[in-house]
Order: sequence, then C-alpha cells, then structure tokens
Amino acid sequence: MPEPLNITKLEEILKSLGFHEAKEYVDFPIVPGADGADTFWTRGSDLLQVSWSSGEIEPPPEYILRYAKEYKPGHPPDLEEKGDLLTEETLMAFLKKAGVI
Repeated sequence: MPEPLNITKLEEILKSLGFHEAKEYVDFPIVPGADGADTFWTRGSDLLQVSWSSGEIEPPPEYILRYAKEYKPGHPPDLEEKGDLLTEETLMAFLKKAGVI
C-alpha cells in the first residue's frame, strides 16, 4: 500500500515550490488533526488547499485538493479533486494538472 503524505513532507514539497502558509486569508493556515490536517498555502495570488485524513484513526482515508489561480474570496477553485488516500504522487499529479509544476 502506498505511504500516506504527512505534514512534514507536505511542507517540504510546497515550500520548495515557493508556497507559504496562507496567513493573509485564514487565521490558522495549518490545522493538524489526529491523522491528517487542513492546510492553506499561497504563492503570489494563487491559493492551494490540501486537506486529508490518513484513515489510521477514523477510516476511511480521504483527501480534498483545491487550487485557485489568482484567488479572489468567494470565487470557486479552478481545480478540485477528492479521493481516498493522499500520497506524494497524488499531490504532485494534482499540482501538475494545476500548472504549478
């Protein structure tokens, strides 16, 4: 079974791509949970949401990825994906679809 993404690896990947915590949009851009997290990231005017649960404590595993190019409050994301298990490969494929990498 593929290894689920963890918050440390997520931060490493996104910071290497120029993202930072979206403090200009939310008070708490990284909210860790028992087996996952809700996170919000910005790069320029783009906004990325990465939320997931690994399913280790409360099955099943699930994730939501949302990306908004030139984000404006109240506007829907340009790209959204939901699935079961968030892995590094899943995240990278989403970022590629979004045109981030």
